[in-house]
Amino acid sequence: MLTSGDHGPALWERIDVQFGPVYQQEVEAIITSTHPAMRGAGGVDAAVHSKAGTGLMREIMQSCPDEMVVGAYVVTKGHDLPYKAIFHIASPTWQGGDFGEDELLEQCYLRVFEGAHSRDFKSVATCSISTGNHAFPIERAAIIALTSAKKFFESRPNSPLDKIVFALYHSFEYQSFCQERDRLIFS
Repeated sequence: MLTSGDHGPALWERIDVQFGPVYQQEVEAIITSTHPAMRGAGGVDAAVHSKAGTGLMREIMQSCPDEMVVGAYVVTKGHDLPYKAIFHIASPTWQGGDFGEDELLEQCYLRVFEGAHSRDFKSVATCSISTGNHAFPIERAAIIALTSAKKFFESRPNSPLDKIVFALYHSFEYQSFCQERDRLIFS
């Protein structure tokens, strides 16, 4: 059983870092970072919308006709993607670090992990939330993302959610996440 002091393999076997797009991961559900309008305007979210097909936009427009507050999410079907669900999280925009961005980013991760847990998903993949169009510094975001996954598993050691994959599209993102994961494992 995983305890709050466990930093060993049991925890880190549940948290994976992969190089490649979130929509190519072998998981049950994916998480995409989006603008509060949730319309697939750019970055990873636009790619997910493109791969999922037009049914995704129709579903979002029905379930989310207005903008969401940062930290809120909508869950849709996978449509043309092979996933049971897609979590669309309204993510924070970097404003220099003095406006609670770190806390908002942590809340985004923890909320969608809880959402996956409550829906009994066994595995999810997430992009690096807020680091693209929302300009969050990648090194800072990697620390928050991986620490959030660690906190989730420490608080829910018996969760049906057994695997969180961080899928990083750019090599600099992947390198930052790998460095931070290694630092956390060996600290």
